[in-house]
Amino acid sequence: LSSCIAHELYANCLKQFLLNCSKAFEQIDEAKRLIFLLQWCRFERLLLTMEKLNKKLSTEFIQKGRKRFKSLLKLPKNRNSLHLYVEFALYELEAGADGENIENIFKNLLEAYNKDENLQSELAYVYLTYAKILLKWHNTEKLAEVLSAYALNLDVTQIGSITNARKLAAITTVKETLDKTIKIEQNVEIITMEQHF
Repeated sequence: LSSCIAHELYANCLKQFLLNCSKAFEQIDEAKRLIFLLQWCRFERLLLTMEKLNKKLSTEFIQKGRKRFKSLLKLPKNRNSLHLYVEFALYELEAGADGENIENIFKNLLEAYNKDENLQSELAYVYLTYAKILLKWHNTEKLAEVLSAYALNLDVTQIGSITNARKLAAITTVKETLDKTIKIEQNVEIITMEQHF
């Protein structure tokens, strides 16, 4: 894309199209609105990856993308969307941000989780993505603690104090939950948002 004439114009056009599609579903269908925003976020990450592959990635490009993400997240209707914040963390990861900054995004997300405003599946997505990043970093100790905290339904502040016995209990809980979920998923015909991707 970056080798094509007027590639920036094409990219901006597509990004604006995704944002306009998202706006079209405001107050009509929140799930569809969020799907278009997630596509916008992923397209931003794709552009970042393409810049890296073409060896044209600059600090200015990263800063502009970061600014666009932050302005999107500041909108009142997007403040409680865990999915969008996870996408921002993934953008930061792709941009080569400090690991501590990325971990802070996830810790803040987990601390801010509100059962009244967010679905359990959104929380699971946050934990799963956080776990994937820790696995990518080969931080297995922290990975075990994060997954144990999720399985045991512990507060994020308790992550560092999980004993090995509790980690074993968490593994058992995860296995049982997965078995139940697999049985349910085999009989479900409705596609949830996570299954769209």
